[in-house]
Amino acid sequence: MGNISRENIFLTTKLWNTHHDPRDVRRICQKQLELLGFSYIDLYLMHFPVGYRHVCDEILRPMSGDQIQTVEIDYLDTWRAMEELVKLGMVRSIGLSNFNMEQIQRLIQCSSSKPVVNQVEIWPGFLQKDLVDYCRYNGIIVTAFSPLGQPNRENHCPVYFFSEGMKRLVKKYKRSAGQIVLRYLIDYGVVPIPKAANPLHIKENLNIFDFKLDDADTRLLRGIKPKGRIVKYEIVKDHMFYPFELLNENSEKSETKVAQIEETKLPYNFNEDDEEKEDNANDE
Repeated sequence: MGNISRENIFLTTKLWNTHHDPRDVRRICQKQLELLGFSYIDLYLMHFPVGYRHVCDEILRPMSGDQIQTVEIDYLDTWRAMEELVKLGMVRSIGLSNFNMEQIQRLIQCSSSKPVVNQVEIWPGFLQKDLVDYCRYNGIIVTAFSPLGQPNRENHCPVYFFSEGMKRLVKKYKRSAGQIVLRYLIDYGVVPIPKAANPLHIKENLNIFDFKLDDADTRLLRGIKPKGRIVKYEIVKDHMFYPFELLNENSEKSETKVAQIEETKLPYNFNEDDEEKEDNANDE
């Protein structure tokens, strides 16, 4: 860690889908700590409500033909094992990722603690307002993965990112499209977590707290035509704990009827590593 003290680092990592067996949770957390060289994890998230069969630690997607081998372990049992990690001092806080409202409510009602975070897909075309409002009401912080809508994804194009409207905002605020979107999501009340490996892009992503979007521009962004979910995990859509309603997601309505950002694709230089190229079935 060099000259940086442990207290100035906030470490978040996840319990992967192959480790939902409550008997395996402590072991794999200890292994993660040893690999990272830390004595505790600040925030530990259950990555997905659906568990996969554990073959060995190195196999993240146990396949049988073209199907993921899943297990029927209840995420409540996994959660209770994670609660024990807090008691042991291995983990400071625990949370969720990719859980829906009904699953969170069940967990709150049946557990001794509630999650501090739910990390889900949120971007200007997929705001998940009902879920965000529910989490806010229950004191759960929402972190937003893929906050830009994955503009570098080969089979997906968030048209708003390349629109004439966005080009005008870039010129007005003298900021990149990515910075404008991140500022918008902060004001929306979520914590965006864009992926970046380039130090310059990391610095740019952090440099969003010295400007504010005008109310009119916020309404303009809120009026972006709602789109469907990008990361769907459809390979496990038949599992009893699959969290998404695929058929109804395109029906999500915009909160305010305002002028939409023009959906004309323009050449625009975005940060190539800002958004992860994700596998619909597996990764964030």
